[in-house]
Amino acid sequence: MLRKLSDGSILILPISPILSFLLSLNNLRNKLNGCVFVIFYALFGFAHSFSDPRADCYRKMVAFETFASTATITDIWNDFLSGNTFDIFEGMLFIVCSNITTNIKVVFFIVGLIGGLFAYLFLSKIQKYMQLHYGNRCTYIITILYVLLYNPVAIGGIRNFIAMTIFSYYAFLFLIEKKNTALLGILSTSLIHFSFILNICIVIIARLFVTKRYVNILWWTAIVSCISSVFITPDFWGNIIQNLNLGNFNQAMESRASSYASEETAAAFEQSLTVQLQRVGNYFIRGFYVLFLIYLRKNENKFSISSFDSVLYAYMLFFLTFGYLMTSFSVVGNRYLLLGYFISYFFLLKLYIQHSDIYKLNKYIKSLPWVFGVNFAWLVMNAWFVLDHRFFYLPAPFLLL
Repeated sequence: MLRKLSDGSILILPISPILSFLLSLNNLRNKLNGCVFVIFYALFGFAHSFSDPRADCYRKMVAFETFASTATITDIWNDFLSGNTFDIFEGMLFIVCSNITTNIKVVFFIVGLIGGLFAYLFLSKIQKYMQLHYGNRCTYIITILYVLLYNPVAIGGIRNFIAMTIFSYYAFLFLIEKKNTALLGILSTSLIHFSFILNICIVIIARLFVTKRYVNILWWTAIVSCISSVFITPDFWGNIIQNLNLGNFNQAMESRASSYASEETAAAFEQSLTVQLQRVGNYFIRGFYVLFLIYLRKNENKFSISSFDSVLYAYMLFFLTFGYLMTSFSVVGNRYLLLGYFISYFFLLKLYIQHSDIYKLNKYIKSLPWVFGVNFAWLVMNAWFVLDHRFFYLPAPFLLL
């Protein structure tokens, strides 16, 4: 029944974009559902209200209105060549769009379209992979969890949204399908958001050096980093960054990264209700992973893990280790955890399918939607704050008026 409704999601799109989007997630291998998925992200971008000065989208609106009239593509390119800036995508986008329109909603429509396309490519890959190896019953929950983790509300940040969707897709090709040409796509994300330089380095290290022989060591590092991340302060990383000698990158990289890691930035974000909500959610997630990793360790003889899944397990532990060490960054830390979460879904659900008769394993897997429930609340709250409320109840054509 759900599959039949899903295949008709394109017909529901003009009436209810949200309902058609939720139905499309059941089968993104269907190209019409893929169109629904991408269009929903574009409409979500267009529906931003730009009325809350605290929101990222408001700051981007102000930047678009001023930046496009004071800079040229040549200026941006010269700054890049001289090492004064690294992430040139947003500036290029603003200048190109300013030659077409002065409406910031159109810019966000384009941002949603680009990010939605790569999110669709990533998720359709996952669904194809899961159906070939694990069966259809897992695909919907994986897709829902992905949307919760990296949701369309992030469109407001422009750079991180597009960089993460592109990075996720090419990292999947590079790590799971071993396609070396995908490295070009991974490298391109540093031109969109400078912080992805770290992600790029970590993915390359994982591909070259992380194997199943290091699972025991990585298990310990994941546990220790997860627990210690609660106590590491932003100043810890700020001091490290300030003492680095980064050559030509030093001035720009140090100033921007240090600002992310400063106590002042942390204090400013402490005042945000949504940040507090996200923090509570992160405590639940930390608790889940610590308990689950301990459970796996104590019961590893019960599970038959293939050679491929052992590598997947090692990747998961490696990215969780790195991600949790970075979560002390008040603004950007959680970005580095996403790849660890994505890979963990493959591994966890593979265990569930192969060993669904183990009661305690069932309890852990079935608790995932509850563990990430706070993330869902965060998504809904932020969507309500940043969107034109008509998006939630009006047919799609009225949203474009």
